[in-house]
Amino acid sequence: MRVTAIDVDTNTEIVIAGPVNAPQAALQNTALQKLRYVLAKKKGEKP
Repeated sequence: MRVTAIDVDTNTEIVIAGPVNAPQAALQNTALQKLRYVLAKKKGEKP
């Protein structure tokens, strides 16, 4: 299953892939964490 997260302010998009039988909430949480990591890295902050 693929999950996409997009930050509308910066137009930053990330995509993760996970097992089909994984809980949707777990995949969404992972995508959100990855998006936060990428945004922090772009700002030069320590992730």
